[in-house]
Amino acid sequence: MRRSRAGRVFQRFHEHVLRLPREVRNAIRYVLGNSRHHGLVMDRQVVRDPCSSGAWFDGWAGGPAPHPVDDRAPIARARTRLLTLGWRRRGLLALAI
Repeated sequence: MRRSRAGRVFQRFHEHVLRLPREVRNAIRYVLGNSRHHGLVMDRQVVRDPCSSGAWFDGWAGGPAPHPVDDRAPIARARTRLLTLGWRRRGLLALAI
């Protein structure tokens, strides 16, 4: 089924370069906590989305990532100071609501 649409794909795209540790932490929290918006909650705990890269994220409060980030991981290693260390000064991320 084809819909007759015209125009740009990203019509609501708004570019914003993340420069502060707080901005980076909030962006990571938003993306990895998106399962909350889809109802993946059990006993007031957010369940990690099985289709996300959250299982390989090493910034969860309360313990290390369940999977080590290595060459087989489906994610790339962070390469900037803000993504490796900077955002952590604001605190690790919790899965609790």
